[in-house]
Amino acid sequence: MDLKRLGAILALAYEREFADFASLLLLENLGPRTLQSLALIAEVVHGAPSRFTDPARFSFAHGGKDGHPFPVPLKTYDESIGVLRRSLDAAKLGDRDKLEGFGRLEKFARAIEKRCAPEADFQRTIAHELSHVVQQSQGPVDGSDAPGGIKVSDPSDRFEQAADHQAETVMSSANLGSAPAPAASSSGGSVQREEDAAVPMPALQREEAPDEDEMPSGG
Repeated sequence: MDLKRLGAILALAYEREFADFASLLLLENLGPRTLQSLALIAEVVHGAPSRFTDPARFSFAHGGKDGHPFPVPLKTYDESIGVLRRSLDAAKLGDRDKLEGFGRLEKFARAIEKRCAPEADFQRTIAHELSHVVQQSQGPVDGSDAPGGIKVSDPSDRFEQAADHQAETVMSSANLGSAPAPAASSSGGSVQREEDAAVPMPALQREEAPDEDEMPSGG
């Protein structure tokens, strides 16, 4: 599994400045776990063949029925379907902005991967995701109301914080490895910026794809 590519997806979903811009591309206020799933879906749809040399990475979109790398989180699964359905419905009415946002999202993830040094702590990410599956099996979780009758979570909510704490506990108990852990984020991923990565990410994306339409502006 390419941990640099996985780290870019986790950074996109959980690092605040990246997540805010990614949500803007899809024209919805989305929680980190849904963004993680949709970024991987966007890569399946728009990614080049060379991106599929590590297919196991895509199991981090919605887990697996066999429980690997974690059981299917039904809430996130439903939220992802809801976003895709709304994008297709809008496109049928002539509004392709949401649908085209998936193409821009895939390019944005590649820009993070290229211009930063994203890292993924694989075992910690698994522990974090498993905590969410247990939470969802025990009943509704916190979240903000979103279109389609769903709720989206935020890295600061108590369920995300609890999953992060549980992942830390599991990793401490397992005592895996002797190297210092990367800076923690809510997903188990971290981004260490390279010196040339201080440029805002929207500008990075335009540099990588100069013919692309103008990015949506914030605000």
